[in-house]
Amino acid sequence: MTREKYTLTEQLDPKDVTDISEGHKASLIQSGLLPYRTSHGRIVWANDATRIYKMGKRNPVKKFRLFNKRASHKANRIKRGGSGISRFKVLRDFLPFFLLLLAIAAFLVAVIKYNFLLG
Repeated sequence: MTREKYTLTEQLDPKDVTDISEGHKASLIQSGLLPYRTSHGRIVWANDATRIYKMGKRNPVKKFRLFNKRASHKANRIKRGGSGISRFKVLRDFLPFFLLLLAIAAFLVAVIKYNFLLG
């Protein structure tokens, strides 16, 4: 689905817009939107940021580009295989747990072999 392309031609007075109810019109004005007539003749409610964006699209600045911009192939690449967890990822994720086990084992070996705590 493509978006409809239009440009904002003129700002309208909110009192002159009659195609929506007064309550809806008040809520649109309260949220900072103003009515604008598009190049297709429709009325669009937009804020200042949208108005500036659409005015910039109406007069685009042509940029010089020596080579055409090409789409990245990595974005469209399908990842195949390798869904299992690798050894490096397991080691990285469980490194604190492995270090804790190693420290407990070293402490137990020291206690049993050298009798530090048993005196």
